[in-house]
Amino acid sequence: MKKCLSLIATSIATLMILCASPLPATAQDDPAASLFSLPVDCTLDKDCWLVNYVDVDPSAGALDYQCGTRSYDNHNGTDIAIPDYVSMQSGVNVLAAADGTVLRLRDSVADWPPITDDEDAAKKRADIRAKNQDCGNGVFIEHDNGYTGIYCHMKKDSIAVKVGQKVKRGEILGQVGMSGFTEFPHLHFGIYKDGKTIDPFTRHTSADGCDKPKKPLWDATFPRDDYKLVSFFGGGFKNHVPDFDALAIDISPPDSIAIDSDIFTFWIGMYGVRADDQIKIEIRGPDNRLYLKKMIAQKNDKARQYYFVGKKTANDPLQAGYYGGYVQLTRTGPDGNRFSADYSTTIKVE
Repeated sequence: MKKCLSLIATSIATLMILCASPLPATAQDDPAASLFSLPVDCTLDKDCWLVNYVDVDPSAGALDYQCGTRSYDNHNGTDIAIPDYVSMQSGVNVLAAADGTVLRLRDSVADWPPITDDEDAAKKRADIRAKNQDCGNGVFIEHDNGYTGIYCHMKKDSIAVKVGQKVKRGEILGQVGMSGFTEFPHLHFGIYKDGKTIDPFTRHTSADGCDKPKKPLWDATFPRDDYKLVSFFGGGFKNHVPDFDALAIDISPPDSIAIDSDIFTFWIGMYGVRADDQIKIEIRGPDNRLYLKKMIAQKNDKARQYYFVGKKTANDPLQAGYYGGYVQLTRTGPDGNRFSADYSTTIKVE
């Protein structure tokens, strides 16, 4: 799967030129009322995940506010992804992150289908870029204290507000979609002040660099210390080789695996993997016996990555009981420091 590059700067600039006006307040003196809530009706790391942060590296590179790599060049918002296409179709609400007034919106861009032909997709993405529709369907809101917010990639025909409407924090704006320049369903939420991108994790502009004093704009609905270099958004067992296109549609796991299955596999999905990450994947049996182990060296940076391990059961029959799937990702930074993240889940074999 190609790296997601939801580069929406052109669309945002167009919207701001059309509807933004000078807003004199300063970011350092905001009252508590200016804090923003999580703009998606979900629980982080349970049914939604942070994918990318604001790029605060003014050069051609990309750094997030912690000097990590959970961003890409010129990314000017926070990306919050939902599990899969089924979740998108079922409807996940986008919420106003603060009180404000709707300045502009768009609700006519088609959502991408769950599986697209590469050549056809490339042509359509070029057309989206040419039409300045990278944001897809979105809502642009003037919030309090000089901030404006943009909510992008929303589902076609889901937007529930009108231009000029006053909205309250937590009010439904529409639903998470897959419109515009994107490859999986998520909300891109951008914050601006005086025409500059503001990182909600620090209140600094995107040109200020990383590792700055942090005064988050998020309120208590958003974990203040939720920063992760990598996020596991799903994992589970199958009695066949996993189809990653099918997982993009529906990641829900089976209730159990039949003990006489011919094939036994375990898959994992991750956001934010980087080149040279070392990934250890294990399956362990009911007695904690190692059933299968695989070491993977990540070849390149990927916004979203799937892997699986598995084998035919003829020479190693399944036993009744619970099997565990375990993942450990290890990363060595430029300074030599090592970071690791873990994921585990179980399945009943019967």
